[in-house]
Amino acid sequence: EFKNIPWPDRDFINQNRTLDLCERQCGKRILSFQSRRGCPMNCTFCAESCMTYNNVRVRDPNDLLDEIEYAFDKYDANYFKFVDPTWCYPKSAAKDFCLEKIKRGNKFLWEGLGHGAFIDKELMELMKESGCNQINIGCESGSQKLLNDMRKGVTVSKIKKVFKWGKDLGIDMRSFFILGMPNESEKTIGQTKQLVREIEPN
Repeated sequence: EFKNIPWPDRDFINQNRTLDLCERQCGKRILSFQSRRGCPMNCTFCAESCMTYNNVRVRDPNDLLDEIEYAFDKYDANYFKFVDPTWCYPKSAAKDFCLEKIKRGNKFLWEGLGHGAFIDKELMELMKESGCNQINIGCESGSQKLLNDMRKGVTVSKIKKVFKWGKDLGIDMRSFFILGMPNESEKTIGQTKQLVREIEPN
């Protein structure tokens, strides 16, 4: 189980060097954490299902927050992000982390990667309350046909809702897009351009 695995030895990777670089480039001392492994999706363009697996394993939120608080104190950090491919899945685990972080009075700001299919307004409100100030969403395309071809598992209309909810909450909403998938055309590129104009990612 995750709780029996020691935390990473950040001195071994010279963590302060990375933090100093982040601070010079963007003014933040950013630490990264992994809170789960695996992804439930099988998107055609992604290696996650090959590199890990579809059976998602989640860390205990108390152990995770213990590590975050320890690392923040040791390295004088002021921001963190999750490197999990789909942080918002499963929703129950995402909620458990946010609730425990709020309960502890932990004010550190953070960001994570999200999948539009698994995020709803209630979860985003809880994320915001727990200090989340940026969500990075893999939108990929404005063409529903291409999203279906990718086996992305989300609709264009849901992507639009997620960005509206995030912006209404004051969350920095960022996006990823892919151009050049098989069956891409001038029409589908135009649909992607239109989606970008509508959601106005940060």
